[in-house]
Amino acid sequence: MPINRPSPDSKYWEPELETLPRPKLEALQLELLQKHLALAYAKSPYYKSSFDAAGVKPSDLKHLEDLRKFPFIDKKTERDRQIAVPDLGDMLAVSEEDIVFVSASSGSTGVPTLSPFSQKDFDDFQNVESRQFWSIGMRPKDRYLHALNFSLFVGGPDVIGAQNLGALCIWGGTVPSDRLLYIMKQFKPTITWTTPSYAWHLGEEAVKQGLDPRKDLFIRKIIVAGEPGGSIPATRQAIEELWGADLYDYYGLSDIFGSCAGMCPEKHGLHLAEDNILLEVLNPETLEPVVC
Repeated sequence: MPINRPSPDSKYWEPELETLPRPKLEALQLELLQKHLALAYAKSPYYKSSFDAAGVKPSDLKHLEDLRKFPFIDKKTERDRQIAVPDLGDMLAVSEEDIVFVSASSGSTGVPTLSPFSQKDFDDFQNVESRQFWSIGMRPKDRYLHALNFSLFVGGPDVIGAQNLGALCIWGGTVPSDRLLYIMKQFKPTITWTTPSYAWHLGEEAVKQGLDPRKDLFIRKIIVAGEPGGSIPATRQAIEELWGADLYDYYGLSDIFGSCAGMCPEKHGLHLAEDNILLEVLNPETLEPVVC
């Protein structure tokens, strides 16, 4: 599929979308959500049954606030449906023949849940990754080392977003530290992605080997995700000082896609991919929206 890359000096991967005024963004969200609910009701056995039981139809969504009329799901819902209708459950709105990729949760609180992606899902997912990579300054001249787990982990394929952007990509994965440091010395990547704790550990391992990460390696940007740390100023600054690199925090989960929110160079919170995600903050007791 042809990829329309912006000029390297462009601040944005998708300038028009990323600079939409709030009213226009919310209008886009409403349009996309209406299509999404209509497809779910027409094609997903679970959602049709769920909506019917709640007495709602997709046409009831006239405003974004109307989403509260629709039934709520959680991780248990996903797990229960995949157990009831193995292996992918009955929440799908496409046939299995249209599924090209699955990721899985860790299963830390129960049976792992699968997250299936159609080709369009996957392409949209990677476009968001390209957008986030671009926002921190990754450009085609960069060399990117992807140091995340590739085994069923939803963050594994995010390297494709960097490839689509035009960066030279090194699919490192979760290899031993000495091997990763060898890759950094040999192939001179300028950007990498790992967890906060491993970024610190790897920097310390480099020092033990007699290397100064600031001078002997070429990493100038580090992306972290998967655990707290990147958004804690003291932790972020310590890792940045160790590596002589800028650190950016990303957030994702298997139920959506790899990274669906990330820092920009301002490093003041994370930006959600709001053309893909509608965020609600709910009271856990009443499930009613909370004003932030």
